[in-house]
Amino acid sequence: MHGGIPVATKLAFVANLRSHGTRPALLAGDDRVTYADLADRVADVAARLGSARQLVLIAGGNRMSTI
Repeated sequence: MHGGIPVATKLAFVANLRSHGTRPALLAGDDRVTYADLADRVADVAARLGSARQLVLIAGGNRMSTI
């Protein structure tokens, strides 16, 4: 368990996203992100953040670049 959430649960979340394959997860104008693409993005951010508990700032907006 890490940060109150078991690691297996975190990995299952990404695997669940990936299980939807090429179905659209996000649509914004002509931009489209599939569930597989979203799973890759989630895994990439998780790898960059690492496993150490830390405070992070999440900047968001209604744009694909913030996803």
